[in-house]
Amino acid sequence: VWVYERYEPPLMSPRDYAFLMEVAADDVDDGGDFELRWQLDERHGAPPEGAVHMRRNTGAWEISPAGAGESRFSYRIDIDPGGSVASWIVNMANKSQVPSVIAAVEDEARKRVAARAQK
Repeated sequence: VWVYERYEPPLMSPRDYAFLMEVAADDVDDGGDFELRWQLDERHGAPPEGAVHMRRNTGAWEISPAGAGESRFSYRIDIDPGGSVASWIVNMANKSQVPSVIAAVEDEARKRVAARAQK
């Protein structure tokens, strides 16, 4: 799926980017792994003007079985938000967003478990 995202972080100019998000592994229904990857990709057009374009945004999150109803969650991201941004600001933004990503993934996993139990 190609996605365009624009956001307005505190302390800096608006940022945007176009990226490709793809499911790299989906064996959850068989008790296996799930992996979602993304990377900047402008094959369907560059972002419109009006924001600083990100220079790099690649990453993935993976969920793997860890035994006895447990799961292992891994999140990787490598970004360059473009413009002149201090690294401490980038690190602060990542630290504040990662917990919300994990919470959203966990919420979706619970919904799928509940749906599967109703079958």
